[in-house]
Amino acid sequence: MNGGVNIEGDYFFLNSDCLLVSGAVRAAIYCVSTGDVYSIDRAGKEAIELLEQGAPASGIQNLHHNGKDSTAFLRELEALHLGSFTSSPTPPSRITPQPVSQGLQKIWLEVVPSCNLICVHCYADSSSQKGTGSLSVEKWKSLISEAAHLGARWIQLIGGEPLLYGKKNIFQLVSAAEAARYGFIEIFTNGTLIDSEYANFFAQHSTNIALSIYASRPEVHDKVTRCSGSFERTIRGAEILQKFNVPFRVGLIVMKQNYKYTEETLGWLKATFGNIMVSPDIIRCTPGSRCQRKSLTPVLWRKRLRTTASFPRLSPEQFARNKLGHPCFKGEICIQPDGRIFPCIMDRNHVLGDVTTSELGKIIAGEVTQSIWGLSKDHIPICCDCEYRYACFDCPPLSACITGAQSDIFAKDPLCLYDPYKAEWEDAAHFLKKFNSSSVLERKKHSRRCKNV
Repeated sequence: MNGGVNIEGDYFFLNSDCLLVSGAVRAAIYCVSTGDVYSIDRAGKEAIELLEQGAPASGIQNLHHNGKDSTAFLRELEALHLGSFTSSPTPPSRITPQPVSQGLQKIWLEVVPSCNLICVHCYADSSSQKGTGSLSVEKWKSLISEAAHLGARWIQLIGGEPLLYGKKNIFQLVSAAEAARYGFIEIFTNGTLIDSEYANFFAQHSTNIALSIYASRPEVHDKVTRCSGSFERTIRGAEILQKFNVPFRVGLIVMKQNYKYTEETLGWLKATFGNIMVSPDIIRCTPGSRCQRKSLTPVLWRKRLRTTASFPRLSPEQFARNKLGHPCFKGEICIQPDGRIFPCIMDRNHVLGDVTTSELGKIIAGEVTQSIWGLSKDHIPICCDCEYRYACFDCPPLSACITGAQSDIFAKDPLCLYDPYKAEWEDAAHFLKKFNSSSVLERKKHSRRCKNV
């Protein structure tokens, strides 16, 4: 008898919707039905591992969790609906989440490399000097159809400035995507070229628009675009979209030039355009971009750091995606104006193939694409020994650029300060001090090898 509850001969298992993910020291319980992640210390990890193997609850009474005896620990898990006592030694059948699709899901088409603005941070280093690209409209239309046949249901036209491709061409590509039954069609534009003809077409063909707006103050916005009058033209485009009831969202990239006005801009956008989606994102100085490290202030660097075990809730599909492949790359490709394919719009170092010399389907099924899509945290040194590996999200191109290893995406995110071998988070101030002294982000060699590789 322990605490009035006889657990001798009884068993304890995690519920069918709860999965234990062990790290080097600690573990985490993932509840796939709620999306919550619970951190478990070493004793708790050892206890649950034994119980999941069929050990009776009475056999772990010598293990203590944060000063609590094993029974109190298990009762706490029971109260959280993470597990329960049972008289059966057979564990419950586990819910095994499956991804929505194992194939192609999302596709970016960078239809033109040129742009009428010269934004200081441009991930594509676009300008008016970049030309139009080499793929024909017919080739783009064929790729849209082929990608849909391969499973893609989300498509975004991007650039450069995609509307520089011309109305006739843009209308043909949107119509091709509509005919191919994409569930979501979007154009990411700076908005300066939008007129009533564009807006009317978008409204008639269920086209979503994403706009880049950097500040509520014209002088700040124009400082980012380096083009006088760009703010007025972008806002005029947004007003035309609203007039024609075209759904649009705003991408707000935060950097040295505008970070002090972020809250002001968010409030102004809501007051001006109502309940539209706004996606603030700290500038990403990725390989091949125009962004420079000095565009990130100490305040922004600190916000980029991951310093606590705080993660968005995971849907069962997202858990499965993270477990079976890369949380960002898997199922996604970006096709460049010259026909080359990259994992995403930010990664321009890893060429998956070239649609001018090979079929899209063969590129998707090829070893290079599948190896990058399958790059789960189980295959990343250090990450593979972290209990949070299926809950976290990072940007490999950003990490590679920060470390200077621009061709290496097979590395732990340097902005994650968790050490799974110590089960400790590094102090952010200490990290930034080392960071500013330069050497901390040079690629370190690690002797540890990942399990299951």
